[in-house]
Amino acid sequence: MIRAIIAILAGLLLMGDFFDKGRTGRFVEKLRPFDATIGVTAIIFGVLNIFSLLGVLLLLGGLVLGARALASVPNVGDDLVRAGNAVGHFRTLIGFVLLILGALAVIGRIA
Repeated sequence: MIRAIIAILAGLLLMGDFFDKGRTGRFVEKLRPFDATIGVTAIIFGVLNIFSLLGVLLLLGGLVLGARALASVPNVGDDLVRAGNAVGHFRTLIGFVLLILGALAVIGRIA
């Protein structure tokens, strides 16, 4: 369940440019200070679930969101930032799929 919530939050942050100043846009703006934290958490859950589609997308979305925080990792920080920047071109697509898969995971748990 926590994996689905992280996927939804990461998806909202990655798709933040599409939301206007409505209720969803204000919610995304309140989430912006936590983008690195959500990104690193998404990476952790992505690594733990690497053999599922949601796990791979969490890993990719986490690389994009947590690029600033990953710069401080010794020896591999620069490589992780480069990977996050390379995947960043697909930010909206990754966010959309994460949002859909996260919502489906929540519905699957509830129903």
